[in-house]
Amino acid sequence: MHDLMTAKDICDAVQKKAKENKMKTVSEIVIDLGEMEDHGEIVSEENLRFHLDYLLKGTLAEKAKLVFNKVPGDTIILREIEGE
Repeated sequence: MHDLMTAKDICDAVQKKAKENKMKTVSEIVIDLGEMEDHGEIVSEENLRFHLDYLLKGTLAEKAKLVFNKVPGDTIILREIEGE
């Protein structure tokens, strides 16, 4: 469940960044993912992908490629988005 909340935060950030940059579509989302623990569980790339795929349906980022960079530490950062 915590992965869902993290995915929602990422989804909201993608939408905001796309709007600020006047994008019509988002083709790629790059996320730096460390070993973030939330309520005793590690936030996994697999679960984030699942939740992001669900949350991005019907948005301008629906078909965006999700790229995860493994990074040290306990962080999750929306590194960049690409699109038109």
